[in-house]
Amino acid sequence: MTIPVFLYGQENNVWLDRGIDFSFEVTGYGQFIRCFSGDQCTGAGVATTFDFPQDVADGVPVQIFSPSMTEINHAFVRADSDIEGPADLEGRVMGADQLSSGTTQSFRAYWIEEHGFDLMEDTDEIVDASSASLYDMLVEDEEIDAAIMFTGFTIDALADDRFRSISYLADEWTDQTGYPPQVTMHGAFENFVTSSPDAVLSFWEGWVEAVELFESNFEDAIAQYGVLAGLDLEDDAEMAEVERLVEEAPLFPTDWGEGWIDSHVEFYDMLERNDAIDSAPGRDSFLLHDELE
Repeated sequence: MTIPVFLYGQENNVWLDRGIDFSFEVTGYGQFIRCFSGDQCTGAGVATTFDFPQDVADGVPVQIFSPSMTEINHAFVRADSDIEGPADLEGRVMGADQLSSGTTQSFRAYWIEEHGFDLMEDTDEIVDASSASLYDMLVEDEEIDAAIMFTGFTIDALADDRFRSISYLADEWTDQTGYPPQVTMHGAFENFVTSSPDAVLSFWEGWVEAVELFESNFEDAIAQYGVLAGLDLEDDAEMAEVERLVEEAPLFPTDWGEGWIDSHVEFYDMLERNDAIDSAPGRDSFLLHDELE
């Protein structure tokens, strides 16, 4: 979902107007993960929230300077299910897309801490399958009792009255800390931060303008670049749900400060306490903008 924002921003020269010329290539997800683990990119870029702590643990010299995209995934049950919350899944059959993924492990860690329920240990069975398969297994075949859906299928499920959400991590973490967890964040190599702090700030300012343009010209931006984000432009309910997320979530936050950093650090500490990651990055892995100037 960040792809349309970047491309629409580039189309409107939000970075060129700030003296920044960078390439943006739509590639497989792993390309973005490897970016900060090797020499495939320089300067600033998109870091995945769940891989970032491993980068830090491996000594990759990258620091986070802003949010990027909010975690929007939900855990769903059938609309007529008697399941009201995570603890009700004890002894049930649950599905998740990639049990080792950041989303699944984030839900698991949070549920252990807040609900005393471990989706890996306390369910009767945990089914590891694609979101597309889980979608059918939940509402068509009724082979599972609940499922954590991933981005595009979360949007589909929210727009489908056969589903009901029982857990929305972003809302719950916002209620607890004031800020939602992120799927991606913006990071930069330390040497780039040191040598080009103005460029890092300009990158962020360009992103803010790109988000504002995307939000105010949603239909035009989605018509041009929505397919690259995996959206079905012919599905009116899906498009309405995406627009709602953009307006209300917010899907792409445009503020940053100590509160954001504290929330991120607390989130990582929670993941570490519940064995979702090996070690949590500390406060020094995050940069306030006035620390760049």
